[in-house]
Amino acid sequence: MTTLKSSTEAVYDFYLDNFTGVAAANMVMGRNTTYTPSSQTAYVRIAVLPVTETQISMGTAKDYREEGLIVFDVYAPANKGDSAAKVLVQESDNDLRNQTIGGDLKIRGEFGFTDFGVEGDFYHLQRTYSYTRDVLYS
Repeated sequence: MTTLKSSTEAVYDFYLDNFTGVAAANMVMGRNTTYTPSSQTAYVRIAVLPVTETQISMGTAKDYREEGLIVFDVYAPANKGDSAAKVLVQESDNDLRNQTIGGDLKIRGEFGFTDFGVEGDFYHLQRTYSYTRDVLYS
């Protein structure tokens, strides 16, 4: 059994190892991580958010299924428009499709897409993926 922290770190490691759309220095892991971007460099912010936990076994072992979201925010320079940001979202879609990360975090698919448009110096798109993770509490 893995913990939420280790599963979250596995997602971050997966992006660092597989996502080539931006340099590792421009991948921000977590919602509360401080980052000061260059206005001419695209960057991404990745967060793992647990949502619900449901008991899936009536036995003495406390077997639960956690469902949650991976939020993938893309910020591309505004002067490059939405096309640069959409390329990064598509790469993330291709990387995550049908993946199991960290041994137990299963990507279920794309959950949502939001186009926030221009925010200051950046064009902001957000892709949300749903996941499940089975947890056994003793």
